[in-house]
Amino acid sequence: MVLPIFKFFYNMKIIIFSSIVTVIFLLSFGSKNTATQSYFVTYLMEYKLDLKATKSLAIPNSLRQDFEEYLIAESEMKTYFTLEHIKNKSLYQFDKVENPPKKREIENYPFFYKDFTKKEIYITGGLIDVGAVKEQFIIWTYQKDTISILGYNCQKAIYVEENDTTIAWYAKDIFILDGPEHYAGLSGLILKIETNERTMTATDVIKIKNEELKVEIPIFKQIINGSDFKRKIKPH
Repeated sequence: MVLPIFKFFYNMKIIIFSSIVTVIFLLSFGSKNTATQSYFVTYLMEYKLDLKATKSLAIPNSLRQDFEEYLIAESEMKTYFTLEHIKNKSLYQFDKVENPPKKREIENYPFFYKDFTKKEIYITGGLIDVGAVKEQFIIWTYQKDTISILGYNCQKAIYVEENDTTIAWYAKDIFILDGPEHYAGLSGLILKIETNERTMTATDVIKIKNEELKVEIPIFKQIINGSDFKRKIKPH
């Protein structure tokens, strides 16, 4: 009977030790998450210029030069947005425009609210004619490539939908699962997004220390999910 009793106490020691290690890990993880959960981030959005792609468009020759000059001016425009991420909620919204093309009205950009406890995104304003469009976080595919943005080592992730590929660069050192617009869900703050038409790059990252600040998600009278909204606006 000595051996079974010894084995019993030995296994109990292993279980207790494992439990202590788990608790220490969770506490350290929680403190890291709490210490880095509130940030104010500025993003620069820029359109990509591809004049070759416009050659196939049915544009009258009399208008083509003006059209290409407009695209060049559009690519030189700098549009800034801000992200406030505070205590598991965030708001992404328009800030300002630099170098807009002549006779171009400032767009009515939508607002992006995120609730990280529910993993839900609410898009409202802009051209959305309902209270809000609700989306879920997208599923990313992780890559091995890395780049440096604002001194942070950023890893690559991609998302493919209908032959369109979105590239995200996220910083694990900034442990919030947020990013510009509806992009989120990676294991670190997204500092850059690349699509076929544009880029969104963080230009400033500030840690928020005022614990009294908070993001309030509005109560929307009408909510439509993202897939239904896409079918609604898709040309027939």
